[in-house]
Amino acid sequence: MAASWILLFDIEKENIFTTKLYNLINGIIELAFVLLLLKIVLRNQNVVPLKTNIRYYLASIIAGVSYPYVQTPLNELYNLIFETSYRITYDYGMEGLLTWNSIAVILLIPMAEELFFRGYILKQLLTKHKPIIAIGISTLLFALIHLPYQAIFLNSMEFNGHLAYIAFFGGLISGIIYYKSKSIGPSLIFHITWNLMVVLI
Repeated sequence: MAASWILLFDIEKENIFTTKLYNLINGIIELAFVLLLLKIVLRNQNVVPLKTNIRYYLASIIAGVSYPYVQTPLNELYNLIFETSYRITYDYGMEGLLTWNSIAVILLIPMAEELFFRGYILKQLLTKHKPIIAIGISTLLFALIHLPYQAIFLNSMEFNGHLAYIAFFGGLISGIIYYKSKSIGPSLIFHITWNLMVVLI
């Protein structure tokens, strides 16, 4: 839904909005939408408890750094099931780090997604369901938003579930971290570190 703004442009032609600023604009819209939604729905409730044991923050950093490497065997399983050929090329570099899109991917988008999926959805589900069910539902919803819906509008893009598949396992880790720590902080740090590593490699 946040990416609907792209329909204002001729999406078959590349321009600054569909290339260099796409993730930044999406990130700003997503974060603003989530903050507004939380303000309306939760009113004065604290959705952002950050205090927790430091070990959860350390574990989140380690998990965020490690998860891109775990994606290699996950890709192999996906390739085996769907007869595709996804590979991660580990070519470390800082050149992609200081772009507007990267800043959005590393900071804005994780903030919006963690506030919504862990700070709101999972928190609400945990009041009504067993942790395994609550984490499972929020993880599935998180994975579904990572399907390439823009492929419906872009002829040059293929619709497949690879990103949603990878996001499912990342969302599962984030949900477990949130549940164990009882804080949005560690799951946010995990997501930021994971996305940072993806940009770096």
